[in-house]
Amino acid sequence: MTDKLKKFIEENIELIDTEDWITLYELVRKDYPRHLTGELTATLISAGLKPDIKMTELPPHYLAYTESITDYIISNQIKSIGYSAFYYCTNLASVNIPSGVKTIDDYAFADCANLSKITLPNTITYIGSEAFSGCRSLTTITVPGCTIGNSVFFNCQHLKTVILNKGLTRIGDCMFGNCFALSNIIIPTGVDSIRDSAFVSCCNLTQVVIPDTVTYIGENAFGDCSKLQEIIIPDSVTQIRRNAFLTCSNLTRVVIGSGIKDLGGTIFLGCTNLKEIKFNKTVYEVKSEGWHTRSIGEGSAIEKIICSDGEILLTPDPIKIGF
Repeated sequence: MTDKLKKFIEENIELIDTEDWITLYELVRKDYPRHLTGELTATLISAGLKPDIKMTELPPHYLAYTESITDYIISNQIKSIGYSAFYYCTNLASVNIPSGVKTIDDYAFADCANLSKITLPNTITYIGSEAFSGCRSLTTITVPGCTIGNSVFFNCQHLKTVILNKGLTRIGDCMFGNCFALSNIIIPTGVDSIRDSAFVSCCNLTQVVIPDTVTYIGENAFGDCSKLQEIIIPDSVTQIRRNAFLTCSNLTRVVIGSGIKDLGGTIFLGCTNLKEIKFNKTVYEVKSEGWHTRSIGEGSAIEKIICSDGEILLTPDPIKIGF
């Protein structure tokens, strides 16, 4: 126990004796560095106390920066898990989140490098940004249908199996970025956007199913998905931003739906095995928008676009192909 924590406990022993945990945590957050909150919780637990038993919300930094906790069962009456509540609990391996929890705030479990087992109940309505980022031992997750922030599972390098439940409305920025083990993903009906860098550097991703509710695919959304072989973009998609499929070097088949209205530049830059694509628009529509040079042909290896009424032959620029 550090001198600062010892002093704090001595000054507030009455609050501990009466188990006035809410007031106790308000004081420690107000007057002491944030790491002391986690140290306080770990000390109380080692003394046989369970501070969350009389709370409805786990306070910010509740167990942050602690190394002594390997597993934790959250009390049943908890409804919210606060900001950075378990941040950098490097030895935390499993957490039981009870049914009834509604919100998980930003960074709640970020950088829990040994966290390998966690179940998210269907009562959850919100998961904050980077809530599980850097959980490098996590291998499987089922995401409930809820509002979700950005980079939620960023850098979960061993995350292999992901089930996304209906109710999600978007795949946030960098949501699965650097999830190197992820091999396939089915995006549920109801999702309307796949945001910037959503799946960037998912280097083992071979299959993606995009539903016909998606209208927007963001910049670099599938960048450096080097094993992705096929992508079918439904007619509902109206906008694809630049570099959406940057350096997808094994991509061989692409179908672009008829609803597209806005294509960013160099969307297939570095797709060295993509020689032709199918476009569910007419030759006139593709050429009149300039997509065959400005967006489709630029910086790619594509030689031919198959349109709904014919073909467009392209002459790729070898300098651009070679970057």
